[in-house]
Amino acid sequence: MRSSKAKRLSHIKPGYYNPPTRPIVVPGLHWLAVVLVGRVASLGPPHLAAMRWWSSRGVHASFRRDEEGKLLLTLLQWGRMVVHVFDQGFAGAFWLGLLLAFNLRFVLRWRKDSQLLDAQGNRRKTWRIAMGKRGWSERTIWESRRAQWVRASVLALPVRHPESPLWLVVCREPRANPLVSVDRGAHQHRRRRLARGVGLYAQVANRTDLAL
Repeated sequence: MRSSKAKRLSHIKPGYYNPPTRPIVVPGLHWLAVVLVGRVASLGPPHLAAMRWWSSRGVHASFRRDEEGKLLLTLLQWGRMVVHVFDQGFAGAFWLGLLLAFNLRFVLRWRKDSQLLDAQGNRRKTWRIAMGKRGWSERTIWESRRAQWVRASVLALPVRHPESPLWLVVCREPRANPLVSVDRGAHQHRRRRLARGVGLYAQVANRTDLAL
């Protein structure tokens, strides 16, 4: 793992002009954790629900994806009582297949350059699927980076990956890149619930930022 102390001590100082060209790494343990967050503040502060320590060295060496999968298995006891919220680092076929196989409720922030199957079955990049389509409605979302409320339009489109029906939820905000996520669903009457998916992602991200 990268040494934060070495990074701090290797800053350029008077009389020191040859800092290390590569990150300085030291042996250490990796940490994974799951934070349980309520949808409203009245449910209380976020809680550390589960965590795992692991190493990529030695006789007990493991891989990050394997450890993330083991951590997800410990959460299956909650079933569909919770909504699993994943950031962009989990976007991909591996995690989609895992979540769909266990029939879990989830919102996963998707990469706009990744491919999905649109309603006609054509494989296209995500940003092209939503290009030129107007939003269903507008919502007020708290923007934690700018510390202010902003108005954003929300649009949801049916997609597949590769055979599982999903919804692509796009949140467009002026002066910012669109927030793209995928949610499991198969019926048009769930429009209001799908539109809340972006608000849920924003609430969880903001509250965990404050907690951590």
